[in-house]
Amino acid sequence: MSEPDILLTPPDAAEAAVLARGIVSAAEGPGGLTPLQDLLIRATFHSMTGHEVDPAACAPISPGDFAAALGRRNEIFRTRIVQVMLLAALVVRPLPGQVATRLRRVPGGAARAICRWCRCRRRRSRGWSACIPRSRTCCR
Repeated sequence: MSEPDILLTPPDAAEAAVLARGIVSAAEGPGGLTPLQDLLIRATFHSMTGHEVDPAACAPISPGDFAAALGRRNEIFRTRIVQVMLLAALVVRPLPGQVATRLRRVPGGAARAICRWCRCRRRRSRGWSACIPRSRTCCR
């Protein structure tokens, strides 16, 4: 993508709503968002974008559609969105298996880091307590 095609301005309210949909779609468990996740997403979006979002009103979005919505953003922006997604998911203990599976489907380079983490999570859930991420090779 050439420089003029990359969108470097802060997200407007409509884009913030799409970003929230992607994060909620990936992070919510079978029973929906926890109150802590709801508060965290609201506060993060208000702080980072200046726009209010209502996580409870977010319609699901597929990983492919979410990736397309981020298509004009640079890698730094996309990585930050994945970090917010992970933060919203990881405040739930134990992490539901469905959420780990959805996180692995996040498109792009960040998905590799998520996959390593998810494999580690599955191993810990099976009693492999030694699989604590300390290096890039812990989950191979």
